[in-house]
Amino acid sequence: MDETGSAFGTEDLELHERQNSAADSGRRLLRRPTPAETRRIARACPPDGLSVPVIVDPIRRETGCSRATAYRAVADAFAAGILSRTED
Repeated sequence: MDETGSAFGTEDLELHERQNSAADSGRRLLRRPTPAETRRIARACPPDGLSVPVIVDPIRRETGCSRATAYRAVADAFAAGILSRTED
């Protein structure tokens, strides 16, 4: 092995990635809902008492994503200007 070389070859790294991948470990690979999907889900929520946690729950039910991913989806929608906060 030269000074700039790695102790692991490409095949070793690919095997390591496959062994540690979510699909092989029983976890589901889920993508984060887009801001447009988040808006659609938020619009289906009852307007009374609408809050971020109230939006997060239906996102999780509909997409199967984690709570953290659902919160990130809501944050993405706010950042994109799709959702906005209103004063009561």
